[in-house]
Amino acid sequence: MDLPPPVRSVLDALPSLRTVVVGAAVSLGVIALLVTVLVATGVLAQPTVESVDSEWGEATNDTTQIETQARVDNPNPIGTPGVVSIEYTASLNDVVLAEGKKSGIGLSPGENTIEFAATMDNDRIADWWVTHVNGDERSTLTIEPTVSGPGVSQSLPEQTSAVETDLLSSFESSEEDTVTVDGEPLLVLGDRDASWGEATDETTPLTLTAELENAHEQPVTLSGVEYVVTMNNVTLGEGQTTEGVDLAPGDSDTLTVDAALETDAFADWWPTHVRNGETSRMRVELYGLVEQNGNQSRVPVRLYQQRLEFETDLLGDGGTDVEALPSLRDPVTVPTVEEADRDWGTITDETAEIVTTATLNDTGDVDRLRNVTTLTVGQVSAINDVTVLEEQTTRQLPNDDSMTVTGEMDNDRFVDWWPRHINGGERSTVEARAGATIDVGITRFQRPLVDQSDEFETDILGPVGDGDAQTITVANETLLTLADRTASWEVADAETTPFSVETTVESAHDRPVSFTGVEYLVTMNNVTVAEGIDDELRIDPGESAQLEVTVPMDTPRLADWWATHLRGGEQSNVSVQLHGLVERDGERERVPVALVSERFGLTTDLLGGSNTTIETFPVEQPDVEQPTVEGIEREWGAVTDETTEVHADVTVENSNTDPEINDFVRLTTTAETSINDVFVGSGSSETTPSAGSNELRVTSELDNSKVPAWWARHLNRGETSTTVTTTTTTVDVGFTTVDVPTPDANSTTETDLLADLNTDEPQPVGTGDRQYFVAEWTEAEWGRATPQEAPLDARSALRNEQPVPITVQEINYDVSIGGVTLANDSQQDGTTIQPGESEVVGLTVDLDNSRMDEWWVSHIRNDEQSTLVVDVTATIEVNGEPRTVPLSIFSTNETVETDLLG
Repeated sequence: MDLPPPVRSVLDALPSLRTVVVGAAVSLGVIALLVTVLVATGVLAQPTVESVDSEWGEATNDTTQIETQARVDNPNPIGTPGVVSIEYTASLNDVVLAEGKKSGIGLSPGENTIEFAATMDNDRIADWWVTHVNGDERSTLTIEPTVSGPGVSQSLPEQTSAVETDLLSSFESSEEDTVTVDGEPLLVLGDRDASWGEATDETTPLTLTAELENAHEQPVTLSGVEYVVTMNNVTLGEGQTTEGVDLAPGDSDTLTVDAALETDAFADWWPTHVRNGETSRMRVELYGLVEQNGNQSRVPVRLYQQRLEFETDLLGDGGTDVEALPSLRDPVTVPTVEEADRDWGTITDETAEIVTTATLNDTGDVDRLRNVTTLTVGQVSAINDVTVLEEQTTRQLPNDDSMTVTGEMDNDRFVDWWPRHINGGERSTVEARAGATIDVGITRFQRPLVDQSDEFETDILGPVGDGDAQTITVANETLLTLADRTASWEVADAETTPFSVETTVESAHDRPVSFTGVEYLVTMNNVTVAEGIDDELRIDPGESAQLEVTVPMDTPRLADWWATHLRGGEQSNVSVQLHGLVERDGERERVPVALVSERFGLTTDLLGGSNTTIETFPVEQPDVEQPTVEGIEREWGAVTDETTEVHADVTVENSNTDPEINDFVRLTTTAETSINDVFVGSGSSETTPSAGSNELRVTSELDNSKVPAWWARHLNRGETSTTVTTTTTTVDVGFTTVDVPTPDANSTTETDLLADLNTDEPQPVGTGDRQYFVAEWTEAEWGRATPQEAPLDARSALRNEQPVPITVQEINYDVSIGGVTLANDSQQDGTTIQPGESEVVGLTVDLDNSRMDEWWVSHIRNDEQSTLVVDVTATIEVNGEPRTVPLSIFSTNETVETDLLG
C-alpha cells in the first residue's frame, strides 16, 4: 500500500516496534496519537470483530472461567500497535454471567485471534435458573462484543442463541410401574406428572403427582412423603411432606408431592455440570413416611424414582438434550423363617414360658427396615383342642439372623387338657401356631413362624400294670405272693384322674392275713397327687383273693406336678405305693412292706414331639428278716406270799437295719414255766427291736399255791424236779404273726432230804449218862405224796443194851423246813425189847405238804436254801420207870439247797 509521503516520513522516523522496551510510555503515546491522526484522516481503516467464541474454563466451587476467542480483522496493510481494546458481555435472560475485556491489543494485518478469560461468579447461575424455570425452561444467551481503539469505539451486532430444556418431560408417563416389597406387589403407579412452580431466589417449587393403587392384601398407609432431588449427586432439595394416602386393598388415590428445591443449590451443582462437559444426571426419589411416636420416619421402600440425563451448550448454539434413564429400585426383602425351635423358659406355678427361637432367612435388609419395622408375633398353642397359650407380642426386628419370642402357657388349663389326655389313652395332640405380622410402616406382611402338630403320648400306668410278681416275706417265710397285676384308667375329669389296680394275692401262710384297709400313695416329683384308703382285705391260709384298689389322683395336684415336670426338663420321678393297714392300740398303722411298689422315671417331649420314655427303677421291697434267739438266762425276781417272779432274759439278734421296719415290727416273747409238769406261771414281753443285739426280759409270775403240787411230784420222783420254761417268740407284722424258733430253758434239780436217815452204821440211842439202845440200821422213805400230805416212813432195828426189858411206849416228832412246821405229833408204839434182843421200831409221819408254799417263799428269798429240822424223841419204860430219850436215828438238821432254774 502506498502511503502519503508525510506518513511514510513519520513512520520512518519511528523506532522499530521490536526495539520498544517495557516502560516506554512516551513512545506509545506518540504512536497512539499517530494512529488517531491516521484513522481520522482516513489513511487507516478501522479493525472489525468478526466473531466471539466462548467456552467454559476451570470451574471451582465459587467461580467458573469463561475463555473467549475473538476474531478481529485488521484491513490495513500495516499492523496496529497495542492500542486496541475488546470488550464483551455474556448474558442469559438478562442475567449477566460474565463481562470480558482485553486492552492493549496489537493487530497484525489481516485476521487476528484474540484470547482472553473472564471469571463468572457461580451464584449468577442460581439467578439465571430462576428466570429459566419461570420462563418455561427457556433462556436466551446474548453476547455483546465491543471493539475500541484510539479515536474509535464500535458496538458490534450482538450474538444471541436460544437455550431450551425440557427436564420434566420424562416425568410424564402413564405406563404402570409396580412397587414390590419382598417380591409381592405393593403399589402400582399409574399416571405420573411433574411441574415447576414460581421460582424465587430462595426456592424452586417442584410438584410431582402419581396415581397410586394398592395392590397388596393389607392396607397401605403413608403419613407423608420424603423427597430427594439431586443433580450430579448434589442435593438440590430434600424434605418431607405431610400429605399422605390411606389405601385399602384395591383402592386408588392421587399422591401429590410439593417439593421445594433450594435455588442456591444450583450454584453448587453448576461446577459439576461444567466439569462434566455440561452433562448432568438428575434424580428424583420419593419415599413413604410413617408416623412413630410423633415423629416421621422414612420407610426404606422407594415409591418413586425418576432419572434423566441432560446436556447443554450454553456458550455455544444453545442446544440441549434430555434423555430419560431407567428407574432403578433396590429390592426390599422381608425376613422369612427358615426353621423354629421351641423350648421351655421360666416355669412358675402359674405359667410356663414357651421360648420360640426362629432362624431368619433373607436378613440383608434388616438394618434398613429396623427403624420403621415392628413385629407382632401371635402365638396359639393348644393341647387336645384346649387353648393353653394365646397372646401377641410386639417387638423390633432382631439384630441378627435369629429371633426369640416368649409366650406364657397358662398352667391352670392343665385341668382341662389332662383329662382328655387320659381319656384318650394317654395320647394328646399338641398344636402350635405362630405367625409374625411384619409392619414396615406403610403396610404389613404375614409370615408364619411355627405351624406344627405333634402327638404326645405317655404310659404312666405301664409300669404299674406290668410289674413282676411281688412277694412279701416275713421272718424268712414267704407269706403273700401278688401276681397278675393290671392297671387301667377310669374316666378322668377336672377334679380327679382315677385309675384302678387289680392283683391276685395268694397266701402261703398258716394263719389268716388281714388288713383293715389298703392305703395308696402316688407321688410325682415329690408332689402327692393321690393319698387315701381303700377297703379291707382278708386272706385265709392257703387261699387267694383279689385286691382291687381305686386310686383317685387329684387333677389340680397333678397340675402342681406338671409345673415341676417342666422345671425339671420334662422329667419326673413317679412312685406308686399300696400298703396294707392294720389296727393297733385303736389306731391304724401302715405296714411298711408294700403290697404294690413301683418307682419309675417319666421323660416327655411335649414341644418336640419325641416319644415318651419310661425308666423303671429297682424297687427294694423290704423283707422282715427273722430274728434269732441266741440264749435265755433265768433268775428269780420278787417274791411275795402269793407269787414268785421268774425273769427270763432273752438275747435276740435282729438283722433288720431298716428303722421303719424295726419301728413297726413287734417282737413278743412268752415264757411258760412248769415244775414237774405242773404249770406254775407265765409271762410275756413285747418290744420293737433295734438293729443288732437286743436284751429282752420276760417276767413270769409263778403261783406259789402250785408249790405243794409240784413238790409232791418232786418227792414222788425220787426228790427230783425238772423246771421247764417254754419260750415262744412271735414276730407281729400287724396283718399276721410269724413264730420265731426259740429254745426252751430246762433244768433239773435233786434233793436228798432223807440221806441222814438211811444208814447201816450202828448208832447209840440214849441219854448222856446211859445208853439204852444201839440202832443197828436205820432207813426212811417217802410215801406217795399228795399236794396235801407227804408221808414219811422211817424204821430202825434197836438192840436193847440194858439188862432189863425196855418198852418203847410213845414216839414224839416235830418236822419243820425253813421254819415252817410240817408235822408235830406223837405215835404210840408199845414195842418191848428184851435185853440183848433187837426189835424194829417204825415211825410214820404225815407231813403237811400244803404248807410248802410257805416254805417256798423263804426258800427263794434265801437263795434256794432252807434248813430241814426233824426232832424225834421216844418215851421208854425201864424197870417200870418212864424215861424220855432222843431218837437221833430219826432226827436231822440239815441244809436243803436247790437250783430249780439252773
